[in-house]
Amino acid sequence: MTSRSAAKPRITPAGDGGIDGQGTLSLNKLLSIKALFQCKKYQGSVSVQHVRNFQGAMAGRAEYGLIITTGHFTAEARREATRDGAPTVELIDGVKLVSLSEDLQLGVRPIQTYEVDETFFDGFRLEGRSDPRSTRQTGGT
Repeated sequence: MTSRSAAKPRITPAGDGGIDGQGTLSLNKLLSIKALFQCKKYQGSVSVQHVRNFQGAMAGRAEYGLIITTGHFTAEARREATRDGAPTVELIDGVKLVSLSEDLQLGVRPIQTYEVDETFFDGFRLEGRSDPRSTRQTGGT
Protein backbone atom coordinates (compact mmCIF):
# COMPACT_ATOMS: atom_id res chain seq x y z
CA MET A 1 0.00 0.00 0.00
CA THR A 2 2.96 2.30 -0.25
CA SER A 3 2.43 2.93 -3.95
CA ARG A 4 1.54 6.21 -5.63
CA SER A 5 -2.17 5.51 -5.20
CA ALA A 6 -2.10 4.90 -1.44
CA ALA A 7 -1.79 7.47 1.29
CA LYS A 8 -1.05 7.14 4.99
CA PRO A 9 -0.66 3.35 5.18
CA ARG A 10 -0.12 2.10 8.70
CA ILE A 11 0.18 -1.20 10.53
CA THR A 12 -2.46 -1.66 13.20
CA PRO A 13 -1.60 -2.93 16.69
CA ALA A 14 -2.10 -6.57 17.66
CA GLY A 15 -5.61 -7.45 18.81
CA ASP A 16 -7.29 -5.15 16.28
CA GLY A 17 -9.95 -7.68 15.31
CA GLY A 18 -8.09 -9.35 12.43
CA ILE A 19 -6.95 -6.14 10.74
CA ASP A 20 -3.19 -5.97 10.10
CA GLY A 21 -3.13 -2.53 8.51
CA GLN A 22 -5.06 0.26 6.87
CA GLY A 23 -4.64 3.07 4.40
CA THR A 24 -6.45 5.30 1.94
CA LEU A 25 -6.47 4.39 -1.74
CA SER A 26 -6.79 7.24 -4.22
CA LEU A 27 -8.85 6.06 -7.16
CA ASN A 28 -8.57 9.39 -8.98
CA LYS A 29 -8.22 13.12 -8.16
CA LEU A 30 -11.73 13.23 -6.70
CA LEU A 31 -12.27 9.84 -5.11
CA SER A 32 -10.44 7.87 -2.44
CA ILE A 33 -11.53 4.97 -0.26
CA LYS A 34 -10.44 3.57 3.06
CA ALA A 35 -8.88 0.12 2.78
CA LEU A 36 -7.98 -2.53 5.34
CA PHE A 37 -5.60 -5.42 4.85
CA GLN A 38 -4.72 -8.70 6.48
CA CYS A 39 -1.61 -10.79 5.89
CA LYS A 40 -1.42 -14.56 6.35
CA LYS A 41 1.90 -16.39 6.33
CA TYR A 42 0.56 -19.80 5.32
CA GLN A 43 1.89 -22.79 3.45
CA GLY A 44 -1.61 -24.17 3.04
CA SER A 45 -5.04 -22.75 2.27
CA VAL A 46 -6.82 -19.68 3.56
CA SER A 47 -10.41 -20.80 4.14
CA VAL A 48 -13.76 -19.19 3.49
CA GLN A 49 -14.09 -18.63 7.25
CA HIS A 50 -11.00 -16.38 7.23
CA VAL A 51 -12.54 -14.30 4.45
CA ARG A 52 -15.89 -14.04 6.28
CA ASN A 53 -14.18 -13.05 9.54
CA PHE A 54 -12.24 -10.35 7.70
CA GLN A 55 -15.40 -9.08 6.01
CA GLY A 56 -17.04 -8.88 9.44
CA ALA A 57 -14.07 -6.94 10.83
CA MET A 58 -14.34 -4.53 7.86
CA ALA A 59 -18.00 -3.69 8.55
CA GLY A 60 -18.39 0.04 9.13
CA ARG A 61 -14.62 0.59 8.96
CA ALA A 62 -13.69 0.43 5.26
CA GLU A 63 -15.08 0.03 1.75
CA TYR A 64 -12.29 -2.19 0.47
CA GLY A 65 -10.28 -5.07 1.88
CA LEU A 66 -7.20 -6.99 0.87
CA ILE A 67 -6.06 -10.38 2.14
CA ILE A 68 -2.49 -11.34 1.23
CA THR A 69 -1.14 -14.82 1.83
CA THR A 70 2.02 -16.73 1.04
CA GLY A 71 -0.22 -19.77 0.56
CA HIS A 72 -3.39 -20.02 -1.51
CA PHE A 73 -7.15 -19.56 -1.15
CA THR A 74 -9.79 -22.26 -1.27
CA ALA A 75 -12.37 -22.07 -4.06
CA GLU A 76 -15.01 -21.23 -1.43
CA ALA A 77 -12.87 -18.36 -0.12
CA ARG A 78 -12.55 -16.96 -3.66
CA ARG A 79 -16.32 -17.16 -4.19
CA GLU A 80 -17.00 -15.42 -0.87
CA ALA A 81 -14.62 -12.57 -1.69
CA THR A 82 -16.65 -11.74 -4.80
CA ARG A 83 -20.15 -12.52 -3.48
CA ASP A 84 -22.82 -9.91 -4.21
CA GLY A 85 -23.78 -7.95 -1.11
CA ALA A 86 -20.55 -8.76 0.75
CA PRO A 87 -17.76 -6.22 1.35
CA THR A 88 -15.24 -6.13 -1.50
CA VAL A 89 -12.14 -8.17 -0.68
CA GLU A 90 -9.23 -8.64 -3.07
CA LEU A 91 -7.31 -11.89 -2.60
CA ILE A 92 -3.59 -12.10 -3.33
CA ASP A 93 -2.06 -15.57 -3.05
CA GLY A 94 1.62 -16.51 -2.98
CA VAL A 95 1.93 -16.79 -6.76
CA LYS A 96 0.32 -13.41 -7.38
CA LEU A 97 2.37 -11.89 -4.54
CA VAL A 98 5.63 -12.97 -6.20
CA SER A 99 4.42 -11.69 -9.57
CA LEU A 100 3.43 -8.31 -8.11
CA SER A 101 6.74 -8.07 -6.24
CA GLU A 102 8.59 -8.65 -9.51
CA ASP A 103 6.42 -6.26 -11.54
CA LEU A 104 6.61 -3.46 -8.97
CA GLN A 105 10.17 -4.36 -7.87
CA LEU A 106 9.08 -4.46 -4.23
CA GLY A 107 11.90 -5.99 -2.23
CA VAL A 108 13.45 -7.59 -5.30
CA ARG A 109 15.65 -6.51 -8.17
CA PRO A 110 16.14 -8.20 -11.52
CA ILE A 111 19.32 -10.14 -12.21
CA GLN A 112 20.60 -11.72 -15.40
CA THR A 113 21.60 -15.38 -15.36
CA TYR A 114 23.33 -17.57 -17.93
CA GLU A 115 23.11 -21.25 -18.70
CA VAL A 116 25.94 -23.17 -20.37
CA ASP A 117 25.09 -24.34 -23.91
CA GLU A 118 26.83 -27.73 -23.99
CA THR A 119 26.22 -28.13 -27.73
CA PHE A 120 28.52 -25.17 -28.42
CA PHE A 121 31.50 -27.23 -27.23
CA ASP A 122 30.71 -30.35 -29.29
CA GLY A 123 32.90 -29.18 -32.20
CA PHE A 124 35.89 -28.73 -29.87
CA ARG A 125 35.95 -32.26 -28.45
CA LEU A 126 38.93 -34.38 -29.57
CA GLU A 127 38.13 -37.39 -31.71
CA GLY A 128 38.55 -40.70 -29.98
CA ARG A 129 38.11 -39.20 -26.51
CA SER A 130 34.96 -39.82 -24.61
CA ASP A 131 32.85 -37.07 -23.16
CA PRO A 132 34.15 -36.44 -19.60
CA ARG A 133 30.56 -35.92 -18.44
CA SER A 134 29.76 -39.54 -19.25
CA THR A 135 32.95 -41.02 -17.74
CA ARG A 136 32.44 -42.69 -14.38
CA GLN A 137 35.42 -42.96 -12.09
CA THR A 138 35.74 -45.88 -9.71
CA GLY A 139 37.99 -46.51 -6.78
CA GLY A 140 41.60 -47.67 -7.40
CA THR A 141 42.76 -51.30 -7.32
